Amino acid sequence: MGDMQYDVVVIGGGPAGLAAAMFAARRGLRTQVVSKDVGGQLSLTAWIENYPGIDGIGGRALVDCMLAQAKRDGADWWMGEATSIVRNEGGGFTVSLRQGTPFVTKTIILAFGLTPNDLGATGEHALAGKGVYYSAVDDAPQQEGKTIAVVGGGNSAVTAALALAPRAAKVHLIHRRAKLNAEKPLLKALATHRNIETHLAQQVVELRGTEHVSAMVLAPTDPETGVVLSDPSDLATLLIDSVFVQIGFRANTQWLADVVALNAKREVITSKDCETSTPGIFAAGDLCDIAYKQAAVSVGEGVKAALQAFKYLQEHAGKPAVMFDWDVREERGAAAQEAASP
Repeated sequence: MGDMQYDVVVIGGGPAGLAAAMFAARRGLRTQVVSKDVGGQLSLTAWIENYPGIDGIGGRALVDCMLAQAKRDGADWWMGEATSIVRNEGGGFTVSLRQGTPFVTKTIILAFGLTPNDLGATGEHALAGKGVYYSAVDDAPQQEGKTIAVVGGGNSAVTAALALAPRAAKVHLIHRRAKLNAEKPLLKALATHRNIETHLAQQVVELRGTEHVSAMVLAPTDPETGVVLSDPSDLATLLIDSVFVQIGFRANTQWLADVVALNAKREVITSKDCETSTPGIFAAGDLCDIAYKQAAVSVGEGVKAALQAFKYLQEHAGKPAVMFDWDVREERGAAAQEAASP
């Protein structure tokens, strides 16, 4: 495959990318991480209680630990955005950047996670950053004494409401269906805050304001489907100082359409071993077509992708890949002999 600058370039610095970088570097691979941020969604999570082996930890603190481990083991870091991937004639790939010299690498691990979904409400884009936010952790310090709206009904929305409530005068939690779908411990905590008011079966259809958001318009929805009802007379207006959009994420993978296979949701299609449709390119974490989007799952997938990249490089170099296989036939034979002994 020739002498290349890197053995693996990891695109993305969230839990999947950090885990992949650490395990690749520990296998002695020349590893380069390219990411627009450090930690992805995990760094925007105020508190985590479902990460195995850790009773509770702030998302930013967990990210810092992962980053320190990856750098300790020899992974290089480049803050920037990958814009294209081209397969080289002599083998391997060139990863072009929005700014900076392209990286030449033998393998790639895609691990850049997801992009927050928009509300789709009138006035949203004009007021983005002007009271319309997508990260409760980053922007919470500016919300002291304000009236805030949080839109969404899952874990991220309820977590955001809980994080903002101690600072805010009032928090409106708005969900388009009849029931919040966050985990029970979060819902239990929600009930302890008197300044959080929940609005169910309501959809934000308009955000108002000039230099800063000042109000939102809500329309009633079908409680089961979340679809806005057609009667315009039932619209309600809430006066607010800020709104935090917490309604999930999408895969920002359009630039990969000619590189790897994507599904209808533009997620990267992977095998059980994190392989994409292009040999030498692997993928891990939330941008993949996996069922569960959790930090612990992403870390495991990142580890698996790194090990698969190592295996790929070893095989192409004509060397054995160090893998652990158990031959159940030997175990069964030994068990049979033991059972037959007097």
